[in-house]
Formats: sequence, structure tokens, C-alpha cells
Amino acid sequence: MYLHKYLSSNGIYVIEDIQPYNIEKFKDLSIFPSNFKDFIISNFKIEYFDTRYFENRLREDDFMISFTKI
Repeated sequence: MYLHKYLSSNGIYVIEDIQPYNIEKFKDLSIFPSNFKDFIISNFKIEYFDTRYFENRLREDDFMISFTKI
């Protein structure tokens, strides 16, 4: 929410190397304060990138989320 004003149209904010115990909280946006969740949904396209099991290797924190300003 705080960085929204600094992003240009279609600007992207990325959070990477999300720890396994936080992945579900990021996916359902419960990691953010409740008033942020509606703001995020209204102002960003959200995408998830899960490469934890890429090429038969396990990297537990190879998970990231991107927020593209709409």
C-alpha cells in the first residue's frame, strides 16, 4: 500500500524467497493487514511463481509473488 504511489502504471513489485511456512499466507493475502487485502486485490494483478521442485531439486524457499499495478 505504501509503495503503490511510487510504482508507474504496470509497475511490478516482487517478493521472493518466501519461506515455506508463509507461502499459504501470501497466497490468500492473510499475511497482510486486513485493510491491505482489499486494496491489493483492487489495485494489483497478483501472480505466483513456484519453482521449489524445478529440475528435481527441492529448494523450499523458491517461491515468489508479484504484484503488477493495474
